[in-house]
Amino acid sequence: MANVVDTKLYDILGVSPTATENELKKAYRKLAKEYHPDKNPDAGDKFKEISFAYEVLTNPEKKELYDRYGEQGLREGGGGGPGMDDIFSHIFGGGLFGFMGSQGRGGRNGGRRRGEDMDFNREGSDLHMTQRIGLVEALCGFQITVTHLDGRQLLVKCPPGKVIEPGCIRVVKGEGMPQYRNPFEKGDLFVKFDVQFPDNNWINPEKLVELEDLLPARAENLVISADAEEVELIDYDRAQGPGGSARREAYNDSSDEEGGHHGPGVQCAHQ
Repeated sequence: MANVVDTKLYDILGVSPTATENELKKAYRKLAKEYHPDKNPDAGDKFKEISFAYEVLTNPEKKELYDRYGEQGLREGGGGGPGMDDIFSHIFGGGLFGFMGSQGRGGRNGGRRRGEDMDFNREGSDLHMTQRIGLVEALCGFQITVTHLDGRQLLVKCPPGKVIEPGCIRVVKGEGMPQYRNPFEKGDLFVKFDVQFPDNNWINPEKLVELEDLLPARAENLVISADAEEVELIDYDRAQGPGGSARREAYNDSSDEEGGHHGPGVQCAHQ
């Protein structure tokens, strides 16, 4: 491993530059418990230093910048966020030119942000997104990657046997936006699943019977009365609008005239 040009952030966590991610996490948890403002109100600055160091050293891109170029690498690494200037100045004695990816910008209450391949909607410190998956993934599990706003790639897994229902929402804790006035505490990422079903007649009838044998059993047979009327279920074309409303409009148009005269297309039954 190449020598690092600055060890201040490693020193804050009490680890060496060769520390593993697990070692960084253990060091952070230990120090965070000791210096958390809820437990130690006078240690606010120390807690911010610890959180800052951990945030940098567990982000591969930022860690590489820091290891290779030190403070200057972080300064020129891009980004920005409220409250970061004070922390940067406290540790390195300078201002921070946009660190932490653009995580603090864009307002706290809403707005759409675009990742590399998807849209995120922000509500407070939480992010919301929609993920499209196929039926086989919804039933049999999946692995998908999500490119976050800061460029990180998140690997999202759903184990086989855990069913994803159409329109259901799952949450990834701690992958939202930094909280206002507490940039190292993050909201959550909420993922809504859009399950895509196969096209009509996608499988031959014989295979369909085999598929039904694999799926949960149908509900018990309905009791059908002798006077039940069979109706046809057809596809709905949104472009044409609701048929019932169109028929009511035609009826109203044809019965506006006095004397009960009916327009074209309306017939009266005679005894």
